[in-house]
Amino acid sequence: MAIVQPGSGDAPQLDDGLYTFKIVSTKQEIREGTDDYGNTDTPILRVNALIADVLDEDGEEITLRSTMNLKWSAGGKFPPSTLYLWATAAGVAGPPDQPFDTDLLNGRVLQGMIKTPAEGGWPKIEPKSLMPVKAQKMAGGQKGSSSPAQGRQPSQESN
Repeated sequence: MAIVQPGSGDAPQLDDGLYTFKIVSTKQEIREGTDDYGNTDTPILRVNALIADVLDEDGEEITLRSTMNLKWSAGGKFPPSTLYLWATAAGVAGPPDQPFDTDLLNGRVLQGMIKTPAEGGWPKIEPKSLMPVKAQKMAGGQKGSSSPAQGRQPSQESN
């Protein structure tokens, strides 16, 4: 039997609304165990998104982590996959019948609705609300881009 310790961090307090954020990292992991659909040891993608111009009560930047499966589909008979929605909003989605490099999401700046599902819960980014954002200055003087040439990293210049 596994012993699970309680999380050490409190959920950031964000009002529900439209926010701009930068994808600062992506990481593929394996979700161990069985999910709601009976799949076991499912590969997932964790996306860390830095919320622009918002600080927590300690003056620290807020980063949210979104988790999604690694399915790649533009939709049709079924809705598009969450990863496809993120890539499309980021301006890096290639053809749906071709493999997708999730590293292309890193450094992209998006807007989307963030909602907290329950009091004290972790805020969640709503995938269907995601929209591209033109290059703009993020906290720390970095620029992010929603659509640099595919395969290139966005500019990290500061003004």
